[in-house]
Amino acid sequence: MERSFGSVVFDRRPDGIRYLLVQHARGGHWDFPKGHPLPGETRECTVMREILEETGFEVRIIPRFEEEICYLLPDDKPKKVVLYLSRAVKKAVDPHKDEISRLEWFHFHEASDRLTHENSRAVLFKADEFLSKLKNP
Repeated sequence: MERSFGSVVFDRRPDGIRYLLVQHARGGHWDFPKGHPLPGETRECTVMREILEETGFEVRIIPRFEEEICYLLPDDKPKKVVLYLSRAVKKAVDPHKDEISRLEWFHFHEASDRLTHENSRAVLFKADEFLSKLKNP
């Protein structure tokens, strides 16, 4: 089974929480930043590295949020993605344009509409609900 790790990345702004989505260069679908671990790399390190590479943002992972989604790849191989919740803390580098064609910040309803896959929408809903219960992530 193929595995990857990613995150629902958010930022608190004066007009509310915004979520970062990426449009993947291959396939054109909108989703959360994610990727495959390097040998010996922890899940959390994979998440932080992939987000930095794909978006240019450094993030801080918020504890106690972890969601798993599974689906079939076009070649019918199963894939499992574990998603965390993280807050963007700093713009550090320019993203890799070979993997990601666009990235944008969206309010919850806009992000929900933009996400290509229903299982990602379900994770976004859970992340938004989780954030609403936190005092100041």
